[in-house]
Amino acid sequence: RQRFENVNSLLREIQWYQGPVYLLPSDKEDVSRINFSCGHDLQVLNVKDEDFVTFFRAFRTSCHKKTSAYIPFWDLPIKRNYALWYAKKHGYQKILLIDDDIRIVTPSLFMLATKALESNTVCGCFVEDFPDTSVQGHLELLSGIPLSPFLSGSFLFINVERVCTFFPQI
Repeated sequence: RQRFENVNSLLREIQWYQGPVYLLPSDKEDVSRINFSCGHDLQVLNVKDEDFVTFFRAFRTSCHKKTSAYIPFWDLPIKRNYALWYAKKHGYQKILLIDDDIRIVTPSLFMLATKALESNTVCGCFVEDFPDTSVQGHLELLSGIPLSPFLSGSFLFINVERVCTFFPQI
């Protein structure tokens, strides 16, 4: 969503990484502004597989009466679930789901997280420099209330072979 500068910056930061990198854009216009000459095996995935979309749109993630089964303008849950589905379908063992505003990926952190996946299904990192927080958290920051870092969904290493669930539509 017009955050192509963040994506390009993240791609520069992880130039050391030799594996495939998949982008799941929200806006088709942003793709034209991505630096594809960054040295990665960089591919764009669009959530267009009809089998997956049909499944996901019928998928209830809550029995609460106010929960919507599908929110058209909120694509993060469908993109994360598509990444899991795609990884399972193509035989990937481990993946990293990372938001475009994260800037803490280093080779040593990557190896540490990969090691943690030997005994865990999911592991993440504390995001301290740019807390990925709720609207309430952003308002608290703006009003001067200190916000403690927390384990964020914006930086998740996942052992695909162990996953037996999807991300809820929240």
